[in-house]
Amino acid sequence: MGLLERFVGWLFGRRPVKRDVVRLDLPDGEDQVDEVVDTGGGPLKAHHHRRAFRDPRLLPQKKPVQSPFSFRRRKKVMSAGEANRLFSATLRTRNRNLRDLLPDEDQLERLDLPLWRTEDDLAHALDLTVGQLRFFSIHREKETAPHYITFALPKKSGGLRTIMAPKRRLKAIQRRLNELLVQRLPVSPLAHGFLPGRSIRSGAEPHV
Repeated sequence: MGLLERFVGWLFGRRPVKRDVVRLDLPDGEDQVDEVVDTGGGPLKAHHHRRAFRDPRLLPQKKPVQSPFSFRRRKKVMSAGEANRLFSATLRTRNRNLRDLLPDEDQLERLDLPLWRTEDDLAHALDLTVGQLRFFSIHREKETAPHYITFALPKKSGGLRTIMAPKRRLKAIQRRLNELLVQRLPVSPLAHGFLPGRSIRSGAEPHV
């Protein structure tokens, strides 16, 4: 049992944590009011790719009991910079299964994948400064210098196909990310796209 598991077990006493989902968009016919949160207290199950560790700071907290005549300052749980990233427009999501996840460090080690905890870690791995990292990863709604060029190519069936190609510096960063991360990800033996020696034809041959 890792340090994080022991901490989560101590923090929540191994009791299931519930949170209100009444304001979330639920499929028609469902009237669920709360859900049980898996804090990653058990072993990796068969067919699971990773364990769903949850950030305790982003889970429901018990309201402290205090006198109406007392004043208590709210406890700071994360730095302003981290909060701005977690709740920025580009990372905000209504999917609670995504927005409070922590990395499964054991799984990353098993797959020989890098562990990047901060922007500084990612920037260092890409040989960039944090400022450069933010410049190349800024959301398109806020960007002032587009990193893609757009052009059109004629299609055999007629008409034009719009192509958005990354510029030289962004392409170099994407290739570095591919080398450090994407190429190391496990690929299903059923996949035929974007793999050397495989194509639409190799995907169709078993069905002929």
